Amino acid sequence: MAVVKLNDLKPGMKLTEPVFNINGNLLLREGVELTARHISILKAWGVSQVEVDSQEKTDQRKPELNPQVLCALQERLRTKFFGVLNNEIMREIMRIAEKQAIRKLMLASTRESRG
Repeated sequence: MAVVKLNDLKPGMKLTEPVFNINGNLLLREGVELTARHISILKAWGVSQVEVDSQEKTDQRKPELNPQVLCALQERLRTKFFGVLNNEIMREIMRIAEKQAIRKLMLASTRESRG
């Protein structure tokens, strides 16, 4: 899997994660092979990046996340979701929240390293 900026997407790339708009509505489901129309729709909704199959990735590398930062993030999420993790839906929400937080941290890390 690779997080790819919208401007770097090309028709034929395959989504490895569903894409939602800011209201939480599903725009494209996991497994969709992108077309030019799909990319236009994502731009119209203000999506900045998506996750695609890493074999489709062109010249982008994912930065490493500091293990201590990851551990602190996971601990914080476990604290926030304490008492509701016996619910399958809440576990899925926590998993998604963790992925989103990691993406944001990695994006911030990439921006810092570029100067």
